[in-house]
Amino acid sequence: FISIQKHQQTDEYCKLIQTRIQGGQDVNNFAIENSLLIRYVGRKRLKRVVVPEKLYNLIIYYYHDSKIGNHNSITKTYRSVAKRFWWNGMYKRIKDYILSCHLCQTCKPLNIQVNAHLASTPPTAVWDKVYIDYVGPVISSEQGYRFMLVCVDSFSKWLRVYPTRKSTAKVTCKYLTELFSTYGPPKILISDNAKCFSSTLVSQLCMQWGIRHGFSSPYHPASNMSERCNRNLKYNLTLLIKQYAMQHKSWDQVLPFFVLNYNSTYHDAIGTSPATIFLNRDITTPLDHIWNLESFLSRPNPPSQVEIHEHLQRAHEKAKKYYNKGKLPTTKFRINQKVLVKQFATSVPHTLDQKFTPLWSSPKVIKGFTSPVSVLLEDAETYEISKSHIQFLRPYIERPA
Repeated sequence: FISIQKHQQTDEYCKLIQTRIQGGQDVNNFAIENSLLIRYVGRKRLKRVVVPEKLYNLIIYYYHDSKIGNHNSITKTYRSVAKRFWWNGMYKRIKDYILSCHLCQTCKPLNIQVNAHLASTPPTAVWDKVYIDYVGPVISSEQGYRFMLVCVDSFSKWLRVYPTRKSTAKVTCKYLTELFSTYGPPKILISDNAKCFSSTLVSQLCMQWGIRHGFSSPYHPASNMSERCNRNLKYNLTLLIKQYAMQHKSWDQVLPFFVLNYNSTYHDAIGTSPATIFLNRDITTPLDHIWNLESFLSRPNPPSQVEIHEHLQRAHEKAKKYYNKGKLPTTKFRINQKVLVKQFATSVPHTLDQKFTPLWSSPKVIKGFTSPVSVLLEDAETYEISKSHIQFLRPYIERPA
């Protein structure tokens, strides 16, 4: 190693201060001891070595990147350096260096949680957009069913649930074909990114029926409307099984009653029942026939599409108000910006220990927006295209060369 004195002798700033001191000029807070330029800092006038510019990054590297530094925070690294050294603008230099540290960005958690504001828009017509998802695996029923394919219309909230033995693409296509042949094809079909939905079979089926197939953001179930139905489905099946002291294997026997109840009862978002909108009439129950209630009860006219849309708009604004309450403004991302994506357990290779795997991915580039809160990403190394919700992104800061 070259001594720090020799580095000071070749640094313009250090040479200027040394020349003034040697010329007898009064230079506040600077002195030369044993050919070493030092500076007195603070009220206690503590001695600190003046660092030449070419050694800035080397010293920061030692107290941050090396085993001694262990990638400490900005404050800890600054205090370690400030105990021994001084240079003009030292804190900013250390801060910029650490903020652009690749390992810190990929391995440390983001202290500020990004919570995107609600950005969805209410649907405009019946059967325009249908959400699908699987529930399961659950305990095998007496008929061998272990999954439930949930299908819900975003406008009317009309629900169909198909019990299935498997959740493969082939099974999915079978029941979607039954759904489309019964009610007609929707304009848009939304699912998550599971293999049973993203397979070639499902893509071909959608092409045959003239349907545009969209996907919700990975690891963000709130963007799929069927997730709320899934939750209600689990709770209500549990209630029915418990109330009638049935075995858990009998869940497929009470499933039709849950669907009947869901479609025939009032829904807050639409101001009426799903059946009233989807079928343009109320669903009759067994008691209606037993007591012949239909013969003397007056039924109001079903609401028009415009009235339903206005009700959905009000419900959406109300939900948006409560959802956005207390959330920080969404971080603004832009096209061609480099970002890191949060890694989840399912995205970590089985050969690696999840506990020692970086929390964030390698740098990716934003190539486009599929919605205000969903982006298309290109891997900076492999050029693979992926999709993510902005809640799972953090800006990537590159270190200047």
